[in-house]
Amino acid sequence: MSSIYKRKRNGKKDGYVMYSIYAYDPLKNKKRYFNITLGKISPTLTWDDCLKQKKELDRVFDIKKGGKQEMQLNKAVKTYLKHKMIHFKTKPPKSTSIKLQNYHLDKFKEVIVKRYGFGIMMKHIDNKLHPSCGAIQWPMIMRPAMLEHSAEERAALLEKIPEKPRRERQRRLIEMGLDAPDVTDAVKTYRKTILDMEKNLEGHEWLLGNAVTLADICLIPYFQTLFQFEWTGIYEDCPNVQRWTQKWFDRASFVEAVRQDFSAKIMEDCKRDGRAAWPKINAYL
Repeated sequence: MSSIYKRKRNGKKDGYVMYSIYAYDPLKNKKRYFNITLGKISPTLTWDDCLKQKKELDRVFDIKKGGKQEMQLNKAVKTYLKHKMIHFKTKPPKSTSIKLQNYHLDKFKEVIVKRYGFGIMMKHIDNKLHPSCGAIQWPMIMRPAMLEHSAEERAALLEKIPEKPRRERQRRLIEMGLDAPDVTDAVKTYRKTILDMEKNLEGHEWLLGNAVTLADICLIPYFQTLFQFEWTGIYEDCPNVQRWTQKWFDRASFVEAVRQDFSAKIMEDCKRDGRAAWPKINAYL
């Protein structure tokens, strides 16, 4: 929902026109109003001009569609208000007012997505994806070694884990393996992450635009897990994610930093075990 209105100061209209949107703030986990000053009514800024700006801002903030993109952008509005402006490194085109306006709106959107989309994505990786990766790897890699110990030895090792939720999760993964509910949740988290990535990559080379950011760098190791177990079927219906992963897999730096850590024997064992486990993983999707 969005609107424009004439601002009041001390009960009187001061001539300034405000653009307001009511939308979700992911930081405070609630809906709230965000306001942007469009300018002061004058011979060079009419009410019709403000209506045109509202239309363009609605387009930028995707008011009708809502969803994740809006959530990312709304956080930036708050900062925009606090700092009053965002400085762009490139000069705007010398053209008509509408083109100039579109330029600033597009640059505003670009800056916002880079600045705030990154923060939301990193929070998701830390809080959701990383634990999920552990949940699907433990039954495959650590569980066989743990089962070689006696029940008493396993209990002693688990007691060394200080956080109770993590300790109990590891206990379930050892006892139940891929049948643990944690694995089901982890696969669903992976799938949701991939579907969100597919949307973000539409029309872009990388997750937050056409340049690599820390968000891309931090996400790609979690796809190495899918690759090593031959679970890439999780994103076989997502061409943008396939393209994104392949670009990483083809990079010499990725091969040197990640792939070379796995010997041919380890990769062979992982792929063999992964193929055997795939029907169960696929059933959780």
